[in-house]
Amino acid sequence: MRFLGNLFFLCLLTFSCQSSQGKNFESGMVRTALAASWSSSKTETAGVSTESRDRALLASSGAFLTPTMEAGLEFSYDQEDGEATKTTGRGASLYGRFWQSPSGPNRTWAQAGLGWSDREIGSDLDGGLWWNASIGVTQFMTKNGALETSIRWNDQSFSSAGFDDSQTRTSLLLSYAIFY
Repeated sequence: MRFLGNLFFLCLLTFSCQSSQGKNFESGMVRTALAASWSSSKTETAGVSTESRDRALLASSGAFLTPTMEAGLEFSYDQEDGEATKTTGRGASLYGRFWQSPSGPNRTWAQAGLGWSDREIGSDLDGGLWWNASIGVTQFMTKNGALETSIRWNDQSFSSAGFDDSQTRTSLLLSYAIFY
């Protein structure tokens, strides 16, 4: 419930800021963004469930294929503090983003991505498939710059040392994007 309260506060903060009409999206335009994320996750390993807190940095860059469709590449780095361990992870994914409107100061969108991620727990390293889905809003602050607030769902599947496990995470992301 605290998570929803924080999200509500960030949405209010985003919409109360100075705004600009921003650029009209068109084919060939590029979007580059840097994001910070806070989340909680639940990991299932051999029938045992553990919960943890996670912080991540994400960088993405994509090109507009049409005024409402963007495709690009995203990289992430995260640190997770669990009940008994500390984990470091990295990931890369291809993503597609659908924009509801190519113009206006506030623009909503939905995004899906598929890629590869690895994680390091102590001296163990394993990797696996990573998918994510997001919904969010972009608030233009200047003609080329915007704040983005979103909720993301991630699922990572790992297989190492005879164990198969998965990690599901819900994240709140706050990012700054530049459109050119």
